[in-house]
Amino acid sequence: MITCEHSNEGADLDRWRNITESVRGKALEANIKLYKEFEQGLELLLRRQVPSVELSGVIHAILAAVMKAIESDGLPSPDLLPALVRRTARQLIPMTVPRIETDASVTPNVMLESILQRLPPNQREALEMVYVGGADDQVVCGLKGLTIKELTTIKTSVREQFMVISTREAGSKAMSASSEIC
Repeated sequence: MITCEHSNEGADLDRWRNITESVRGKALEANIKLYKEFEQGLELLLRRQVPSVELSGVIHAILAAVMKAIESDGLPSPDLLPALVRRTARQLIPMTVPRIETDASVTPNVMLESILQRLPPNQREALEMVYVGGADDQVVCGLKGLTIKELTTIKTSVREQFMVISTREAGSKAMSASSEIC
């Protein structure tokens, strides 16, 4: 049997060992090394699951949990560091991203309503004033005590959450349709 080995396997192991030893030794640059090594990969892994406004906070929470696990000797071998990061990410995602269970009768309006219900009343009312009432963003911000940046962030977050849920819904419908065919 022919196996393919990663050509930089030794270099990777040295990197994981270096990071692990830095974290265990509580070196000042340990968190920087950990972030530098895994931030981009986590961003790519989580981009479709976490709204972009929450992404850096979720990545920070994941890497903080990884550091805590390493510090408490929760990593038996440095070569398991990438697996620890992936496992921690998978464990934290259900806590950070609200998942809505949907069925075939769920419409886009129902999905949007479920997202809006989780917003504070003033944010929900601000979106209603902009999208339903056609009010100007400046006027809405003045009435609801928001800045333009906050209103834009709210709009973006709701839009991204809707896209994530609707993409999941479309994927689950495709999966159920393909299983019916087979």
